[in-house]
Amino acid sequence: MRFSLGQQADFMPAMQVSAPGQLTESIRVSWQPVANARAYLLVAMSGTETRAGGTEAVIWSSSEPPESGMGLMDYISNPNIDKWLAERVLLPASQTNCEIPAGIFAKSDGAMLQSIAYGSETHIVHPPRPANPKAPWAPEWAVQVRTKSQAMASLGEEQRASGSRGRTEQRSAPRAEQRPAEQRPAEAEKPAGGLIPGLPGGVGDVLKGIFGR
Repeated sequence: MRFSLGQQADFMPAMQVSAPGQLTESIRVSWQPVANARAYLLVAMSGTETRAGGTEAVIWSSSEPPESGMGLMDYISNPNIDKWLAERVLLPASQTNCEIPAGIFAKSDGAMLQSIAYGSETHIVHPPRPANPKAPWAPEWAVQVRTKSQAMASLGEEQRASGSRGRTEQRSAPRAEQRPAEQRPAEAEKPAGGLIPGLPGGVGDVLKGIFGR
């Protein structure tokens, strides 16, 4: 399998997000433009331990229609990006800031912010489809490449969120699917009192599990 990828399919830079402020006030979230990004989405979530011993969760997303955004923190096809941009679920590539209204996390013990920049999708098939739709065509293999860039941080902190660059996906046609093994960064040592600094142990564990980090 030999093929070439254009610059639009290259690894995206790490996303740099800043969200300083107090949880009792409105928080302005800003980020540096990410090369090759086609759209953005931001999701914030808090967890508060109740007197009954449970956890009360509050979720905010940058989507204009009601959308938690939890299922969108992944690769998205070009048609879906275009569709959800038109529906204002995703933020356009030209946007570099948004605001979380005051009061949403006022009663929270802490909140996490996760953001994602969606890149383009590339499809390569060998041999290419003939121009004549009636001509016989038997593709030997196909490659699908998607890119993204993500970041996560505690909402309201002065430092910028740490980012991670997107991976690529590869598939063989027509049915077999092949993906390279994921390379995950080494996990940081767990802080005392929970997996996420600044949150009670149980709440931090819940948020970490939901965000998948």
